[in-house]
Amino acid sequence: MTDTATAAAGWYPDPVTPGAVRWWSGAAWTHETRAVAAPAVAPVDWSSLPTLAAEESTTPAATWSRDPNLSSATPWAASRPRLADSAQTAGGWMLALSPIAANLLGSALVTVLALGGIHLPNAVIAVPALVYVWIAGALDGSALARRGYRPPSVLWMLLLPPLVYLIVRGRRVRAARGTAWPIELVYFLQVAIAIILVVLAIATVGSWAGAPY
Repeated sequence: MTDTATAAAGWYPDPVTPGAVRWWSGAAWTHETRAVAAPAVAPVDWSSLPTLAAEESTTPAATWSRDPNLSSATPWAASRPRLADSAQTAGGWMLALSPIAANLLGSALVTVLALGGIHLPNAVIAVPALVYVWIAGALDGSALARRGYRPPSVLWMLLLPPLVYLIVRGRRVRAARGTAWPIELVYFLQVAIAIILVVLAIATVGSWAGAPY
């Protein structure tokens, strides 16, 4: 109201209290005020809205990946991997036991060839062990991919098989919040025991060589 001197008596917006009206006598403001009534809300026809079950059935499921950088689903605490998603694959355990398996394969090949009077270089005898770890790596990578992990390339077997492959495997499994240490522990324990046995054997041979006859 820009010119109250010429306004007729009535209720006008209160210049002191926002959201209220004050009575204008036609000559001056009075002390009588009242709150402005809220506008009426039209009733809602709830029958026209879809039910919760229908809404959920039409809502696309959120995509989920084990890679934290790709996941668009709920936080990891609500998306823990199930037991079926374990990284403990048959191929992984074949790699974990590869030091023992390689020795067994090599010994069996040497024995068979010796029975036939055939003697081959050690490089040829190592071929079955290399074939074993490559097959185990391929099986492990395929199983990891089916369980949602990003498997390492089997070409890592070209570098100190299967040591480098297992290192890369462990980093990727842990990056996806999986468990890789059981397979790694078994493998490295065997390697450590083999190194200790080789050192003891060398020390024993050296002591025999230095003993007086």
